[in-house]
Amino acid sequence: MNSSKRSMRSDEILRKEYVCSKEGTASIGEISERKRRRGMTQEGCNAKLISFKSKSGGAITHQRHVELIADYVDINEKPMLKLPHEMENQMSEIYTRKMFYEFQDEFWESFFYNVELSNESGGSVYKVFRRNKSGCRAREIVYEKELDYAICNCKKFKSDRIACRHIFGLLC
Repeated sequence: MNSSKRSMRSDEILRKEYVCSKEGTASIGEISERKRRRGMTQEGCNAKLISFKSKSGGAITHQRHVELIADYVDINEKPMLKLPHEMENQMSEIYTRKMFYEFQDEFWESFFYNVELSNESGGSVYKVFRRNKSGCRAREIVYEKELDYAICNCKKFKSDRIACRHIFGLLC
């Protein structure tokens, strides 16, 4: 147990906070051959369980275990790559796992699109359409080479902050 809070009036425990028991590090000098060795310790573990006493007398528990596992996976495990492409490898190091898989889906789908130059006045306007599907709506991308800027009329980047498959189709 890390800490607790008691009521000033009744000396009743209102809150208890428990932390990970593997928190801390053991230096090599502290470990002797005669003593039983403890399990591995870790540094910076934020696993926490907090128990509150409600007004009705019951306990409410708040646990951050699931969030901490997701953080651990994001930091320590590299996601599976579908393609040996440098852009995919670079994004796997930048994005969180969830965002990377959203990026990866868009990137993978971009290989199923064809690109045609439609107009070159001002910025270049491209039409992007799905291969082998008739009747599919073509998307328009305005690409300004001097500014290295592309915008698609699907507006996925504005809503999800990930470039859409149409822009990846143009770039790849």
